[in-house]
Amino acid sequence: MKRLWSRLDQLRDRGLAQRLIEDVIAPLAGLLFLKWAEHFDSEQEAIAAFDGVDYRPALEVPVRWSSWRDLRGEPLREFLRERLLPGMRSAAGGLLGQSIQRLAHVIDRLAQQEPEIVGLLLEWSLEFDVESSGDRRGPRHTRRVRGDGCPHDCRPIRNSAPHP
Repeated sequence: MKRLWSRLDQLRDRGLAQRLIEDVIAPLAGLLFLKWAEHFDSEQEAIAAFDGVDYRPALEVPVRWSSWRDLRGEPLREFLRERLLPGMRSAAGGLLGQSIQRLAHVIDRLAQQEPEIVGLLLEWSLEFDVESSGDRRGPRHTRRVRGDGCPHDCRPIRNSAPHP
């Protein structure tokens, strides 16, 4: 992490804000988006399976986040260039697939960084949780609303006993 902070400081000190955005912030956001995309696709697949309908994920399993998140160094950069980028460019239709396709240029730029920087950005992205607080509370229709109809005091329904 120290090397990443050093790189950030160098770019900032030299007045290279645009490079900072292109080399660090955009790739980190891209990694987080890909992490979230797998989470979203997994949820959609589970819903479709429950409903008995077909669902085509935006990214195929071999190029999803969990398939490459543990790679480091040159194998990571090679995977990004040779497997992930082609997978992103051919992502399934729909809004998620289109967003992934538009993100490919950011990941391409990331794959050109020094292997250590790529690994550090990946490490940093692993620290972020992609679930929203709403994911942990459950869907709106499973939450209890106060008797006066105020939606600001919603609590998860834990049992059928009356709520005090």
